[in-house]
Amino acid sequence: MFRDISNEKKSEESVKKLYLQTKALIDNIPDLVWLKDAESRFLIINEAFAKSCGTPSDDIAGKTDYDVWPKEMAQVYIADDFEVMRSGVRKIVEEPVADINSAIGWIETIKTPIFDTEGRVIGTAGTARDVTARVLAEQTHKLLATAVEHSAESIMVTDAEGIIKYVNPAFEKISGYSTAEVVGQNPRILKSGEHHEEFYKDIWQTLMSGGTWSGLIKNRRKNGSLAYEKSNISPVKDQKGEIVAFVGVNRDVTEERVL
Repeated sequence: MFRDISNEKKSEESVKKLYLQTKALIDNIPDLVWLKDAESRFLIINEAFAKSCGTPSDDIAGKTDYDVWPKEMAQVYIADDFEVMRSGVRKIVEEPVADINSAIGWIETIKTPIFDTEGRVIGTAGTARDVTARVLAEQTHKLLATAVEHSAESIMVTDAEGIIKYVNPAFEKISGYSTAEVVGQNPRILKSGEHHEEFYKDIWQTLMSGGTWSGLIKNRRKNGSLAYEKSNISPVKDQKGEIVAFVGVNRDVTEERVL
């Protein structure tokens, strides 16, 4: 007995061709790319994903995140998968990830539900991008911002024209001016009248030449009293070497001067 299976063979060849085309496409994407079934089992991954986890892309079918990542991370990833499948809505998250050397980084993950022709969710598609550098930069920025906010030294930041853009709480405490009162102003509002104009010209020339000015300066507080401050003012340059801002760090030594 014989049965014509030409259509079945054509279908198999079409599916294989589609798979190879899809694999070639996603392998050329630098982000991590994967497809999972309704049980959160991997169907396919691209070469970037395979490289990140140390699992050959041809060996991934049928495996889960527990076979690829540490248990704690796998639990988070699988929970996200089922949340996306339950809701039917795409989800974007930032998640920690360990590479094959157990180094922890951060990835931005986009997970999207996959629907069949009848609208039923049959799996998820995901992409992930390494955002470790950005996350670390944000963490460093927060750390520095916290340090500046809690510094005992008065800190002022101006733009390249000398217009005040930021002052920390210590500045407010020492000068008596609030942030709202000084932002947008020129530091000359602190002039005490105790220095000649040449004194301020020397500061400006030093800064514009790219140098850091250090010295003792007398500023006038909002209430009219004088504050003696040991000052360090430095220019901030961009990647082209052009001055884009100035940062001044002052320590109040008024009591020391009085003594």
